[in-house]
Amino acid sequence: MAHHFSTRVEGDKIVGVYGKGKHKHELQVTRQGLLAAVITIHAASRALKTARTIFIIDRMEKIGFQPNTVEVRNEVKLLHLV
Repeated sequence: MAHHFSTRVEGDKIVGVYGKGKHKHELQVTRQGLLAAVITIHAASRALKTARTIFIIDRMEKIGFQPNTVEVRNEVKLLHLV
Protein backbone atom coordinates (compact mmCIF):
# COMPACT_ATOMS: atom_id res chain seq x y z
CA MET A 1 0.00 0.00 0.00
CA ALA A 2 3.12 2.17 -0.12
CA HIS A 3 2.21 3.81 -3.45
CA HIS A 4 -1.35 4.73 -2.55
CA PHE A 5 -1.99 8.41 -2.10
CA SER A 6 -4.29 7.79 0.84
CA THR A 7 -4.67 4.90 3.26
CA ARG A 8 -7.18 4.67 6.07
CA VAL A 9 -8.89 2.13 8.29
CA GLU A 10 -12.67 1.81 8.20
CA GLY A 11 -13.97 -0.71 10.69
CA ASP A 12 -12.21 -3.99 9.94
CA LYS A 13 -11.05 -2.92 6.46
CA ILE A 14 -7.89 -1.19 5.27
CA VAL A 15 -8.77 1.20 2.45
CA GLY A 16 -6.20 2.45 -0.04
CA VAL A 17 -7.04 5.13 -2.60
CA TYR A 18 -4.85 5.55 -5.67
CA GLY A 19 -5.03 7.43 -8.95
CA LYS A 20 -5.56 11.09 -9.74
CA GLY A 21 -8.55 13.24 -10.54
CA LYS A 22 -11.35 11.30 -12.23
CA HIS A 23 -9.25 8.15 -12.27
CA LYS A 24 -9.22 7.47 -8.51
CA HIS A 25 -9.67 3.86 -7.46
CA GLU A 26 -10.22 2.32 -4.06
CA LEU A 27 -8.85 -0.95 -2.73
CA GLN A 28 -10.38 -2.52 0.38
CA VAL A 29 -8.81 -5.43 2.21
CA THR A 30 -9.06 -6.98 5.66
CA ARG A 31 -5.99 -7.58 7.81
CA GLN A 32 -6.39 -11.30 7.20
CA GLY A 33 -6.65 -10.73 3.44
CA LEU A 34 -3.58 -8.51 3.43
CA LEU A 35 -1.60 -11.07 5.46
CA ALA A 36 -2.69 -13.86 3.09
CA ALA A 37 -1.54 -11.77 0.10
CA VAL A 38 1.82 -11.03 1.75
CA ILE A 39 2.36 -14.73 2.54
CA THR A 40 1.52 -15.71 -1.06
CA ILE A 41 3.82 -13.05 -2.54
CA HIS A 42 6.62 -14.02 -0.15
CA ALA A 43 6.28 -17.72 -1.04
CA ALA A 44 6.42 -16.90 -4.76
CA SER A 45 9.46 -14.69 -4.21
CA ARG A 46 11.27 -17.45 -2.28
CA ALA A 47 10.45 -19.99 -5.01
CA LEU A 48 11.88 -17.67 -7.68
CA LYS A 49 15.01 -17.03 -5.60
CA THR A 50 15.50 -20.76 -5.06
CA ALA A 51 15.08 -21.44 -8.78
CA ARG A 52 17.61 -18.68 -9.59
CA THR A 53 20.09 -20.08 -7.06
CA ILE A 54 19.80 -23.60 -8.50
CA PHE A 55 20.20 -22.20 -12.02
CA ILE A 56 23.37 -20.33 -11.04
CA ILE A 57 24.85 -23.27 -9.09
CA ASP A 58 24.22 -25.59 -12.05
CA ARG A 59 26.06 -23.20 -14.37
CA MET A 60 28.90 -21.95 -12.14
CA GLU A 61 31.64 -23.28 -14.42
CA LYS A 62 30.08 -21.70 -17.52
CA ILE A 63 29.66 -18.40 -15.68
CA GLY A 64 33.31 -18.52 -14.65
CA PHE A 65 32.76 -18.40 -10.90
CA GLN A 66 35.74 -19.56 -8.87
CA PRO A 67 34.44 -20.53 -5.37
CA ASN A 68 37.70 -19.98 -3.49
CA THR A 69 38.49 -16.56 -4.99
CA VAL A 70 35.62 -14.62 -3.43
CA GLU A 71 36.23 -13.15 0.02
CA VAL A 72 33.10 -13.41 2.14
CA ARG A 73 32.67 -11.10 5.15
CA ASN A 74 32.46 -12.86 8.53
CA GLU A 75 28.87 -11.75 9.18
CA VAL A 76 27.79 -13.23 5.84
CA LYS A 77 29.49 -16.60 6.37
CA LEU A 78 26.69 -17.67 8.71
CA LEU A 79 24.24 -17.53 5.76
CA HIS A 80 26.70 -18.63 3.05
CA LEU A 81 25.49 -21.99 1.68
CA VAL A 82 27.96 -22.64 -1.14
